[in-house]
Amino acid sequence: MIELSLVERECFRQIFEQIGTTNQYFVEIGYDGLFDKESIPYWQGLLIDAHTALDINKRVKVITQFVTAENVNSILTENNVPAEIDFFGIDIDGNDYHILRALTATEPRVIITEYNASFGPDKSITIKYNPNFERGGFYHGASLTAFTKLLNPRGYALVATDYYGINAFFVKRSECTDKLRELSAGEAWRTHGQRNGSWQEQFNVMKDMEFETV
Repeated sequence: MIELSLVERECFRQIFEQIGTTNQYFVEIGYDGLFDKESIPYWQGLLIDAHTALDINKRVKVITQFVTAENVNSILTENNVPAEIDFFGIDIDGNDYHILRALTATEPRVIITEYNASFGPDKSITIKYNPNFERGGFYHGASLTAFTKLLNPRGYALVATDYYGINAFFVKRSECTDKLRELSAGEAWRTHGQRNGSWQEQFNVMKDMEFETV
């Protein structure tokens, strides 16, 4: 089992220590610093960010583009992303669930997605889809339960969340080892470590916003 006190980068490292790599190819939608010049220098892949122009290394292609559920697959296909890759990450504080639900152009072995802990441990909800969504306050993304219900039928096991209650780690069930125990959303959920108040207080601020139950 992945240690509960780890940050995102250490969770990433421990998972791939267990399952190994194949092509060391990644796709990351929304830059969060996981792939930079120093941390994972031997990986290659595609990094897409709507607002940030980046220079990672010559093995990483960087695109400045706004990703939606309608264009995610064409972007990956046009950039020759392999049909199977080691890693897919999404962290855009918005339509994360809807884009992940639409993804068909590649099949990752490992998926990391940001979940919204302010939606609580049990609710299976996401923001209502708006292709032009821009984040406002706590209203963004989807709950951990929603992501788990989306990815479980696709063959992914939830194996960890990071220390701060921000990122969730899913691994192809066929890749899991004895040390990668599948967790329920209730087991893995933790409160957001960088927000004030309880998740109930946070949710109360946005309770009248539009949600989709999934």
